[in-house]
Amino acid sequence: MSEPVVAFCTILALDRPLSRVVEMAADAGFDGLEITARPPHVEDEASLDGLAAIGEEVRRAGLEVVAYGSYLSFVGAGSGDLARREVERARAVGASRLRVWAAHVGGAAEENRDDVVRLLQTTSGLAADDGLDVVVERHEGTFADTVDRTTRLLAEVARPNVWLNYQTLDGMHRNEASRVGREVETLVPLSRYVHLKNYVCPDDGDVLQLGGDLRRGMVDYRGLIPAIAAAGFDGPYAIEFVGADGRAREEKLADGLSFVRDTLRTGRRA
Repeated sequence: MSEPVVAFCTILALDRPLSRVVEMAADAGFDGLEITARPPHVEDEASLDGLAAIGEEVRRAGLEVVAYGSYLSFVGAGSGDLARREVERARAVGASRLRVWAAHVGGAAEENRDDVVRLLQTTSGLAADDGLDVVVERHEGTFADTVDRTTRLLAEVARPNVWLNYQTLDGMHRNEASRVGREVETLVPLSRYVHLKNYVCPDDGDVLQLGGDLRRGMVDYRGLIPAIAAAGFDGPYAIEFVGADGRAREEKLADGLSFVRDTLRTGRRA
């Protein structure tokens, strides 16, 4: 059995040039990167040639482009054109997954759901010819937030290349962190991509905030990662954010990679 692919999202290193991020990933022993569509790594006006050059740089370093992390969501009449642009960008960078959002300019009220469904169906059709999977990032305040809304959305889209980008849900309360494993049996079979991140809880509050370490944060990834694997997930795991402690970014990434791989191996032996 081959080892699972472990990558990280370039969003966690927007403070340094993308060439340095590629070097960091290769030096640490990662298998790939999500190229997140955020400046300065990917400018709003980026050309397809420029994205192709990014993909070539990643592959020359021995890495895979596991996803192109777009922010495609419904913004009105021009949404179809944006979908075409993001599919072309994902193709140019050589990604096998296009990450999108189930968001709507009018918010996540039920009357806006049909617009999001149609946009995802349009994106699916554009991506299908290139063998691209469209993965919908689970996120609070979208139609892919709660388990029920997420499963309903994917059922309504009903396209074979539209899947979930599973991740724990931001905005959880302290007492919800210990229950995230209950989602796995339902959501992971709908997923082709997993983001990993953890949280801290302020002393004077109850709502979790990003900044936790995978080993020691509020979510127990020692249990969650094996549960994801046991639910049949065989796609890439991507570290989306690292802890907010004082260690160097390189050290935190190397430690996160070691933790994820060790946890997956231990889970397979259990």
